[in-house]
Amino acid sequence: MNNLPSIEEGEKIVADQLKDELEFHINCCRNCCDVIAKSIEAFPDIDFDNVTSSIKVVTTLLAKVLNDLRTSSILAATGYSSQAATIVSSLYESAFMIAYIGDNDDLANKWIEHEDATKLFISVKELTKQGLKNIDTQNYEEFHPQEYNHYKQLCMIKHGNPLVQKNLVYSMEDNSVIADFGPETSEFSIKIGWYALERAINYSMIAISGYINFHLLDQTTFEIIEKFNSVQESYKEMQRRAIERWGNENENENTLP
Repeated sequence: MNNLPSIEEGEKIVADQLKDELEFHINCCRNCCDVIAKSIEAFPDIDFDNVTSSIKVVTTLLAKVLNDLRTSSILAATGYSSQAATIVSSLYESAFMIAYIGDNDDLANKWIEHEDATKLFISVKELTKQGLKNIDTQNYEEFHPQEYNHYKQLCMIKHGNPLVQKNLVYSMEDNSVIADFGPETSEFSIKIGWYALERAINYSMIAISGYINFHLLDQTTFEIIEKFNSVQESYKEMQRRAIERWGNENENENTLP
């Protein structure tokens, strides 16, 4: 008789097992979602005729960022770290598109009118560079290759690259190789979960910065700024914990192998 738990029961068990591992990260995601929600809510009421293309696009994308952030945290918390990373790769594109478009209605209209279902209207590498430049990131020329490299690592997970996939799913039992499915609690899976949520927070902050700088500067409340700064400190703590646990050749940057 098969006494194995159902996959739904397994997810509950795994979520309980991962609670201590991911509690800090999940709380940070929750707080960041709150900052995004409050930023959207703080936008002033304006007549429909005065709603610009850029406002429509960046608000739409910011709502998507919030949903992606929330979804990725739920997936990571239940043991689906690779799937969380897949969502974060999409969050990356939305966040940098917000920073890239800003208050430029011509670029917003390009986004609205874009009809190619296979790619963005700008390369992700250029999107990254110009997005960082638009939100006045210091040394953006230096940082944009680093951010793009993180995007490539998220896509590596998304595409099931063997450099990642061979460390997941398979396990040994009585000298036999077993292919598992469902949620995972391995050390490598936890590392991916940490990495995905760390990246998700970083990109969400980029999205918020773009939204506030171009559309909400006069309406930004002390509460929003305070919460944003708190999330930023939590992000730094995420990086510190990851480097302390797994180490890295670059002592200031958490990356996957």
